[in-house]
Amino acid sequence: MAIACTPLGHRGSGITVAVLDGGFTSADKHYVFDSLRTKNLLIPARDFVDNDWQVCESSSHGMQVLSVMGANQPGVLVGAAPNASYVLVKTEDVRSEYRVEECNWIAGLEYADSLGADIINSSLGYTTFSDKTMDYQYSSLNGASDASKAAELATARGMIVVNSAGNEGDSEWKYVGVPADSKGAFSIGAVDSKGKKAGFSSFGPTADGRIKPDVSAAGARVMSASASSNQIRPTSGTSLSAPLVSGMIAALWSAFPEKTNIEIMDAVRKSGSQADAPDNELGYGIPDFVRAFELLKGKSPARRRAAPRAREPFDRR
Repeated sequence: MAIACTPLGHRGSGITVAVLDGGFTSADKHYVFDSLRTKNLLIPARDFVDNDWQVCESSSHGMQVLSVMGANQPGVLVGAAPNASYVLVKTEDVRSEYRVEECNWIAGLEYADSLGADIINSSLGYTTFSDKTMDYQYSSLNGASDASKAAELATARGMIVVNSAGNEGDSEWKYVGVPADSKGAFSIGAVDSKGKKAGFSSFGPTADGRIKPDVSAAGARVMSASASSNQIRPTSGTSLSAPLVSGMIAALWSAFPEKTNIEIMDAVRKSGSQADAPDNELGYGIPDFVRAFELLKGKSPARRRAAPRAREPFDRR
């Protein structure tokens, strides 16, 4: 649940979203992405797990995430930003969980920066691992891990790093993970169809007392593309609420390309349903992107980001 600015005609044109995930099976052929492929807005890019260029493999999770943002089949499924460009980057090894995947994530973030990405969508998080000696503790959630510091650096460079808060709210862990704890990450919780916190959505605060998540959006039974049946099915998780917000931020930013990433994030927070009393269940609440649009429209023009994003085609060699 969130209110989009897409009805105002803004659909993400000119914005590049890098999707960091564990695989994008069927993204190269699912019919909901026909529009992206026809317009050359879908770029299967780099696999940092197998060190190759094949990303439409291993898992359909990234494809589901992508569909929430970039699908464009009217009457079936239309994402929040169907006119944005999408770069698909595989960083997660779905066969196991080790900290090397955080290194892959950082490499993916740097790679996305080199391609001029404006927004990072990461429906990934790290708390416990296959090797238990690698496990994080709650005290680790202070933004000081390598991945969390990388997210903070990306924000300083002008990007918006949208990261799922995590699905541990009803587990023993309970809290957000890495890099959702980052000072730079725009962390997204999940609500159900009634606008209440979804039971699985991870809690804040961070170990150093900062409010997380930043905002929350629909994450229970969100319609997304299915790789196995080439159909549309409901799926739940903050993995779905994060791309919903990423897509709407892309639509919002396309309306105000002169605004900085900080101004965009501030407007989204201020549009939240509990902006005056944020908490560690929903953060600043459910964002109203029409309200965010009006907030940005009412401000005086701001300077462009210090380092304009490159738009040149990249070389796969």
